[in-house]
Amino acid sequence: MSDSPGNERQSGPDSVAALRDRLERSRAALLETLATLTESDFASEIEEGRSVLDLLAELAPAELAASTDAGAAAPAPRRRGAQRPPPMGHDLAGARRRTLRALDAIEEGGSAESEAPPELRAVAEREEQAAAAIRARFGESSEGA
Repeated sequence: MSDSPGNERQSGPDSVAALRDRLERSRAALLETLATLTESDFASEIEEGRSVLDLLAELAPAELAASTDAGAAAPAPRRRGAQRPPPMGHDLAGARRRTLRALDAIEEGGSAESEAPPELRAVAEREEQAAAAIRARFGESSEGA
């Protein structure tokens, strides 16, 4: 129980609760950054020999591996009638679902103050770095262009 509002769950920078918040922020920052890109931006190089799409394609498999290493349960069955997002978006959403399930399992075994595994903390770091690399390549925003 705390005096702070509901979204202030954090007890320490490495806690499960803090990681949930960081994952939410890192995904939001990544999606906001991607929303400013054009179709040709996605295919362009972010660094030599590596396109934005290449960078994004690395995120979901890395997150799935991290959540599996952290003990995530098997994926839930697909809901009937659910809309299908683009494949990369689908992969990212599925990976995040498994990551959150891994965090749920950690909390069930302890609490939100339990330390989050480093491989899951690395997920947020990869997203933050991806968003930063894309912003560095294309600027903070291509709105108004």
